[in-house]
Amino acid sequence: MKSEYDVQCDLIQELLPLYADEELSKPIQEMVRQHLEECTLCRLELEEYKEPLFKDIDLKDYPGVKMKPFMHLLSSFKSVVWLSLLVIIVGTGSLTIAAYNLGKSVSLQNPIYSRAIKEDLFVQVHKTKKLGPYEITLSRILLDNTQTVLFYNTNPAISDDDGIIITVRDSGSRIYESSSGFSYGGKEHVLNLQPVDSNTKELIIEFQLEGTPAAETFSVPVDPIPVLASTSKWWPGITREFGPVRVDLESVVLGLTKSEVNIRTLWPLNQQIRGIGFGLMPPQGPAIGEDGRVLSASGSFFRVAGALPDNRYYASLLDTTNRRQIGLNAIGFQTDSVSGGVNITFEFDPIQEPTSYMVFTLPNLYLYETIDGADLEVTIEDGQERLINQNIGNGSREVIIEKVVKEGQRLLIEYTLPWAEETSYPEYLPEIVLRSPEGFERQGRIISTMNNHGVIEVYPGDESTLTLGLKSLGTMLQGEREYELQIPTSY
Repeated sequence: MKSEYDVQCDLIQELLPLYADEELSKPIQEMVRQHLEECTLCRLELEEYKEPLFKDIDLKDYPGVKMKPFMHLLSSFKSVVWLSLLVIIVGTGSLTIAAYNLGKSVSLQNPIYSRAIKEDLFVQVHKTKKLGPYEITLSRILLDNTQTVLFYNTNPAISDDDGIIITVRDSGSRIYESSSGFSYGGKEHVLNLQPVDSNTKELIIEFQLEGTPAAETFSVPVDPIPVLASTSKWWPGITREFGPVRVDLESVVLGLTKSEVNIRTLWPLNQQIRGIGFGLMPPQGPAIGEDGRVLSASGSFFRVAGALPDNRYYASLLDTTNRRQIGLNAIGFQTDSVSGGVNITFEFDPIQEPTSYMVFTLPNLYLYETIDGADLEVTIEDGQERLINQNIGNGSREVIIEKVVKEGQRLLIEYTLPWAEETSYPEYLPEIVLRSPEGFERQGRIISTMNNHGVIEVYPGDESTLTLGLKSLGTMLQGEREYELQIPTSY
């Protein structure tokens, strides 16, 4: 997904009623639209909202009442009392808006907060300050050991022309960087940040209206200890070798809002080694100079579409105590500018039940080596499909570009590795990039594979003349990918 408001399916599905009624702000409406383009499950959910709940009701009996698509949400409410209430709510707006007006937080309906609600682990704030034309209400804070979450409201809804900059620091002046944020109708907002230090006693939260001197600060006493007592973090210290690549299972964190498994990978510094790839994720690695030193470091973050993906493509986490598969949400990469290795964080759903044993499984690992070969220039317009059948690469490591399809901002590239074996999972994966005349590159992402065939997507923008290049080729590494984990104390 390419939207800056990239979120999980459960959050998108909560927004579908407002989306169907066109009551979301323009940025959130666009976020949902982009998600629906890529997610079949959510598209099916949207279609269900378009089905009326009470098909045998004659609206002539209810003058001025319009049956809205979101009414499907109330399919489980069968009493006459609920029917009467339904008629009242339909006349005034969507169910989600009605709940909001009654003071019920839309964001807290996300199931990832269920443990925090049950155990009463929120820091309650409920303070309001004036910021330019807005009233900012900081309602609550959640101090998870995987992230800090701010919940705040704005009245009126944030205008498309305005932006609010939020800075969070502790009394020791340490600043906590934000990682993501969500907005519901432009009024209710959630901001995710780095977890706070366990010794933090106070958070200073500054809201500034972008482009103006208007700013307001909230000082909130906090105590991370109760949350730390309800969560778990430990360091298994397991090291395994996958050919020339060393993989360290560094830490496991079971938080209130998500679970994390943190991996560190190392390999010999070599200009010919592009980096390491996990499953279908693009290769990650630092730039290496001629003297063998690291020239630069970088980071990237990928959302995972689908709650329980094939663990050959992505990592998996199994709660063996409760016999539950835990959904994978995202994979984050950060290259190390000192060692040249890559630190990887696998983010899973939170584990809601007490557990003692888990099994973590790595996806297939690929070591990518650079390829020097001729590029391929393609001219294609939006909506076109072109058969190519030309090779890029060199010698025995050529890749056949079979076809390219341009769909708006997205380019789909179908390829074949003619020299690869016909196996159940590809032995090799290509890294195909788009190169600009100025030397910039856009990295492609593999979205499907079948033996030695595959499809890569890349976003070229509005350009019609494109240069395709084979930057590197990944070879699958052999090694034990499954880790049995015993939680030190019952979680």
